[in-house]
Amino acid sequence: MNSTVDAKTFYTALSAVQKLTRRSVIPQLEEVKADFFPDRCVLTASDLEQWVSMEIPASGAMFSMVFQYTRELVKMCHTLSGAMDISLEAGEKENKVSIRCQNRQSILGAYSGDSFPECPAVEPVRSYTADAEKLLGRVASVRYAADETSERSAVRGVRFLKDQIFCVDGYRMAVSIDPGLCPEEPFVLPVQTFKHWGALFPKGTLTLDVGEKFARITGGSVTQVTRLLTPDGIIPQNVVPSSCSERYFISPKAFAKELAYLSEFVKSPERQPVAFTRGRLYVESGTGAFATEVGFGCDCKVDINFNVRQLLEAVKRFEQFERIRIDLFSPYSPVVLRADDHNYALVLPMRPKQKRQAA
Repeated sequence: MNSTVDAKTFYTALSAVQKLTRRSVIPQLEEVKADFFPDRCVLTASDLEQWVSMEIPASGAMFSMVFQYTRELVKMCHTLSGAMDISLEAGEKENKVSIRCQNRQSILGAYSGDSFPECPAVEPVRSYTADAEKLLGRVASVRYAADETSERSAVRGVRFLKDQIFCVDGYRMAVSIDPGLCPEEPFVLPVQTFKHWGALFPKGTLTLDVGEKFARITGGSVTQVTRLLTPDGIIPQNVVPSSCSERYFISPKAFAKELAYLSEFVKSPERQPVAFTRGRLYVESGTGAFATEVGFGCDCKVDINFNVRQLLEAVKRFEQFERIRIDLFSPYSPVVLRADDHNYALVLPMRPKQKRQAA
């Protein structure tokens, strides 16, 4: 059984799909499956939570296999160009795949194509379209507020509801608003869904089909099927306090710089809060007390404490903006960071243990 593909095209697809593989007790999940048809080849990788397939032109017989030592195959194809012949020799005990291009040849083992986990069928309940580059940018701006280690399903994902894409981890929330994608019913995709989007999907329009348990994203020659997470009913508008007691405008780059400075003295962010105290940022460590001005232009009346890592990640999200607005409510209410009407974040404060004095 033999098929011919373009070596560079095969390398580009194989190296992109192979990024999904990782170490597993199931050997096939560390490899890439290849399904050959008379006019095309479909390369697929999976981690049992998602399946990614990329289709390229091919000509030859119809057969399938799972490469062994896919990483070695990627190395081999890196410098090749022109027509590349791929042949499968099926044996009783083992399969051999021969790959020949120009003056180079390799022979690798192969698993049966039937040994690879089958991709779930997606019966769409709802379908949407979105611009791939724009959607990835929106997801990138909020994904820091997800917690992939949480036992709570929705906390591990990116949430879609009406014109909002957002993440919540219980301590902070990040929201991106755009009417370009407006699902009426909420759904949640795992953060890992978007990890390799830049290498997988071309620029242009994506189709997003949402089923009962899985979602399918299609763009160009790439198809991704991912398991859906369970929504928890959080609606961003219901979390944001209605009115603030103090409001300030500040450069996010300057603010992030001062937070990064104070973080150098924090060994345990969960136990060492950074405080807004009389308009200054302040932290205590085992070696002393450290404070810095942040350019609010006046003294804050609200004393409020934060996990410096969580606040710094939220502020960094807005570094492309010249100014952001900071709304303070009380020592026990979240602070709201707002760049414009389409991008904002919330960070919950830490409960103060004692009254702090600014350094």
